[in-house]
Amino acid sequence: MKIKRTIAVLAGVMLATGAFAQGLMSFQNGPSTAVIDSITGTGANAGLYTAGLYYNLNLSAVPNPGVANDGWILAATAPITRNPVLGGGLYSSGSTPVAVAGVPGATEILVQIRAWSNQYGSYAAAFSSGSTATMIGASPNTYRITLARPGTTDPVLSTLGFIQGFTLNPVPEPSTVVLGLLGGLGAMLLLRRRS
Repeated sequence: MKIKRTIAVLAGVMLATGAFAQGLMSFQNGPSTAVIDSITGTGANAGLYTAGLYYNLNLSAVPNPGVANDGWILAATAPITRNPVLGGGLYSSGSTPVAVAGVPGATEILVQIRAWSNQYGSYAAAFSSGSTATMIGASPNTYRITLARPGTTDPVLSTLGFIQGFTLNPVPEPSTVVLGLLGGLGAMLLLRRRS
């Protein structure tokens, strides 16, 4: 009898936890706000890019999109379409809010938007491709967002239209990255010798 009661209690706790385990937010930008650079929406480039919502629970975290895996977590993706008014890219996950898995509502998170060529599943994969035909970019700033709680009247906060627009650039060639790292290492050694 005790085992059945224990199982019933555990099941109830798991259901209650599962119902509130994911905070919600809106993931889109708007036509009247800054948008991704126009390369994402013009001519043959239309529909060839994806926007990703990346988050970090550490509110003092500094993103480093110049590294393939910088510890930021991909929460959702949305296709980028052309903005007929401003000529740039619009992204939207639609009318359904994005659920940030494992992060409860009312939690504050740090977010950054990144974009990449569609043939890759994430910014990290695009960055690691090494192909200069691959375009990537990231919002220059991060933003604090308070997630809405499911099943409540909380506003689904942060339609990310206020995020500053950014430009997509070709993936740096591996040789360029290596040369940059070697130059930085040389500068560090030089500074160390002088001190």
